[in-house]
Amino acid sequence: MKYNNCLFIKLLLLLTALTFILIGCGKNDKVFNNDNGAITAALIWKGDASSSPIKASVKAVAGLTTVRIIVTGAGMSDMQKDFTAADGNGSIVEILSGSNRTVKAQGFDSNGILTYQGVVNNITILAGQNTDVGTIAMLPVEFESEPNESPIDAKSIDIGGGVFKGQLSSAADVDYYKFVSTGGAVKFSMLSDFVMTFGETVRVSIIAQDGITTLASTVIRGTDDSIPVTLGLNTIDGNTYYLKIDKDPLNPNVMTKCYIITPAYTAIVYEFEPNNSIADSNQISIGAGVFVGQLSSAVDVDYYKFISTRNAVQLNIVSDGPSTSGEAVRVTLIDPDGITPLMIKIIKGSDTTVPVTLVQSIIPNKTYYLKFDKDPLTANVFTKSYLVTPN
Repeated sequence: MKYNNCLFIKLLLLLTALTFILIGCGKNDKVFNNDNGAITAALIWKGDASSSPIKASVKAVAGLTTVRIIVTGAGMSDMQKDFTAADGNGSIVEILSGSNRTVKAQGFDSNGILTYQGVVNNITILAGQNTDVGTIAMLPVEFESEPNESPIDAKSIDIGGGVFKGQLSSAADVDYYKFVSTGGAVKFSMLSDFVMTFGETVRVSIIAQDGITTLASTVIRGTDDSIPVTLGLNTIDGNTYYLKIDKDPLNPNVMTKCYIITPAYTAIVYEFEPNNSIADSNQISIGAGVFVGQLSSAVDVDYYKFISTRNAVQLNIVSDGPSTSGEAVRVTLIDPDGITPLMIKIIKGSDTTVPVTLVQSIIPNKTYYLKFDKDPLTANVFTKSYLVTPN
C-alpha cells in the first residue's frame, strides 16, 4: 500500500506524565516526494502533582477530549487537525519541508475550552526525512478573571507554572497581572490565539512595583499568531511586578482575539535602564552567554560596555520576533575613547533567524562600547527585542 509521508500521533501515560508522540510513517511504508518531510516530537503534559501514580495505560489526561496539532511556517499553508484524545492516534499528511516552522499543540476539554498548550519554534523540516524536534512541554492554561483593569485588581500568575490566556474586549479595556519575583531574569513568550486582522495590535508592558513605571514594553501585531513575541526583564527577589495588556497607542485598532502568554525564568541577561549614555552603559561579558535588549521608541538608545579579553570580538545579533517591513536598528561598536565608531551593522526586521555578525579586531584589556539606536536611513525603528551573543 502506498502512503503519503505523514505524522502519526500516539498517546502514552507514564505515571503522571502523558506523552504525545508525533512520528513519521514506518521506514518501509513511507513515500516521500521532493518537497515533503515528517517530524517526530514528544509532548509532555504537566499533570496534577497531587494525583496518585497511574499504573495502567491511559489514553488522555483527565478532562481532555481533543488534541489539536497546528503546523505553520513561511511558504506553506497552515496545517491544522483535531484528534479525539481517547483514540490515541491519528495522522497529518504532506508536511511541506522548509525552515522556521512552528508546531503548536493544544488540548481542549469537552466544552471546547483550551486547557493545555505547548509550542516549539524554528524547526527545519527536511525533505524526505523525519526530523526530531525534541520534547514540547504542554502547560496548563489559566484564564483571566474580571475585574483586572488596575494593579489593585491584578490577577496573580506563577512564573514557570503554566500558560495564561486573556482578551481585550475593546480598545478601552486593560488587563493587569502580577507576580512576585524569586530573583533573576523573567521572559514572557506571547502569541495571539488566532490570526488577527491586519493592523490590529496589543501592547504588553512590565510595570514596576509602584504600579506606574514602565520597565519594558513591546507590541503583538496581527502577524504574530505563530511566531512568539518575547519580553523580558531582570527582576529583584521579593519584588512585585505587573504585566499590563492594553491598546497600542500608535495603532488605531486593538486586537480583540485572545492572547496567550507563557512566563518563565531564564538564564538570559536583559538590559536594565537607564543605559542611554556611555556613562550609564550596561556591563556585559564576552563569552558569558546571551544578552537581550529593546529600543522602546525611535529616540531610545542603548549602551553596553565590555572589557576585551583577546585581540578580536565577534557579536552575533538576531531580532527576537517578527517585524513590520521597513523596521531596523543600528548597532555600532565604539572605541575605548567612547566616541570613534569602529564598525556599524544594521539589523533588519527580516533578521529573525539568520544572525547579523559583527567581527572586529580590538586591543586586549581595553573597555569597548556597543550602541543600539534607530537606523537613520530606515523609516521605522525595530522595537522587538534583539539578542546578542558576544564571543
